[in-house]
Amino acid sequence: MRDQAKTKEQMVAELRSLRARLAEAQAQAPPPGPEPAPAAASPVFRQVFAQAALGMALVSPQGRFLRVNRHLCEMLGYSEHEFSALDLTQLVHPEDLEATQRHLANLPRGPRVVQQERRFLHRYGHALWVLVKSTLVHGQDGRLEYLISLYMDITQQKVAEAALSESEEKYRTIFETAGSAMVIMEEDTTILLANTEFARLTGTRKEDLNGKASWTQFIAPHDVQRMLGYHRLRRVDPGAAPRAYEAQVFDGQARLRDCLVTVAVVPGTRRSVASLLDLTERKQLEAQLRQAQKMEAIGTLAGGVAHDFNNILASILGFTEIALHDFLEPGHPACGPLEEVIRAAKRARDLADQILTFSRRGSEERLPLSLASVVKEALKLLRASLPAFIEISAPIDGQAGMVLADPTQMHQVVINLCANAAQAMGQAGGRLMVGLKLQDLDQQDADGLDGLAPGPHVCLSVGDSGQGMAPEVLERIFEPYFTTKGPGEGTGLGLAVVHGIVKGHRGAIQVKSTPGQ
Repeated sequence: MRDQAKTKEQMVAELRSLRARLAEAQAQAPPPGPEPAPAAASPVFRQVFAQAALGMALVSPQGRFLRVNRHLCEMLGYSEHEFSALDLTQLVHPEDLEATQRHLANLPRGPRVVQQERRFLHRYGHALWVLVKSTLVHGQDGRLEYLISLYMDITQQKVAEAALSESEEKYRTIFETAGSAMVIMEEDTTILLANTEFARLTGTRKEDLNGKASWTQFIAPHDVQRMLGYHRLRRVDPGAAPRAYEAQVFDGQARLRDCLVTVAVVPGTRRSVASLLDLTERKQLEAQLRQAQKMEAIGTLAGGVAHDFNNILASILGFTEIALHDFLEPGHPACGPLEEVIRAAKRARDLADQILTFSRRGSEERLPLSLASVVKEALKLLRASLPAFIEISAPIDGQAGMVLADPTQMHQVVINLCANAAQAMGQAGGRLMVGLKLQDLDQQDADGLDGLAPGPHVCLSVGDSGQGMAPEVLERIFEPYFTTKGPGEGTGLGLAVVHGIVKGHRGAIQVKSTPGQ
């Protein structure tokens, strides 16, 4: 029993000595003494070598297998005898062969641990990813004698890494190419990752966003508290279906954009993913559509009423003129009142013609027309009728091109717009700006102008230095009989008629104004 115990103690001591020598070699320290040749390995080393749970081999500097253990044989499917006739270059995958040969040719001098990841071919043809860690063993003369190599099958790890990388790449692609702006943020709203669309929407660079900015600095102040409250609810119940809400977001020019925001919690974390869909253009188009539908409905109603009104006026005018000229002698007391009836009926007829013009159902004569000459003629008439304290600035491009239009109606458009601008300036005076130029519209510009066709158009612009309009007034300026003027100062039909003429000529009209501008 004592002899057996002593043998066990000797084995433990030899194993510890071997571990110490391997650790010293890995730390690139000089070996304490000459390394034993493979044939002279101690019994303990041979036992560890044979029973190791990893593949082990003694390999020559040229890559030949001097000795292999059972685990490596099972890993690659070859017997120990077959390994003796093989070298590394015969077992490595062809695509990794050149790197392996380079590795063997450039082994460092001195005791050192080197490692590499290579694909090895199993005896039956399938490839395995193997991590090879080798300790270089040198003789007393400093010459490399052999390598003690450990082989670890990391195929499953590589498959998992590839799947993870593919999954990350897939979701990164979705994150980057999504049609909406997206951010991933911490619980304190710090932005961890923003996609390109979010950077474009907010006018910032991604490198200035990730880890450096807060989500709340891009949200309008009146929406911040509501947004934070919603985020807290999402964290309390992360399994609930995402719910979208509208909020306003600052763009790169400090303008507010209307966005649809959807927030979800990242499973297993306290982080959130928010996506923002810019609704600004859609809302503008919806407002234009509502305005167009409203104007079309008003125009249809006004046109029908005007026709019926004209029929009634025809009877009133006709019978009044018959009564005045056929049944009454000149100087009859009833002549004066009947003449007033005729004058009122004619004013009503003119009003009905204006309504028909607004509804685009009046008669018109379209001719090839130089709009520049019409504008210049109208400005001459205006200059004579406007007060001297109103300055007229008129950069007119005489080469703006021809349009197919009714000259009388184009003249009416210029007069009505300029008269409206002059009235907006009032007695304070100011500057009336009239411009005419050729403008080539691309598809995006055309879509923003009530669906005009792309291509060359003539652009007439009229501006003034008056007090401007509030948004609620701006929304209604083309409605018939809507006016901000006092009694007797206007009928509210001027801009409605302009709108009808422009739309009747397949054009578009836009108004930009704010209080004070």
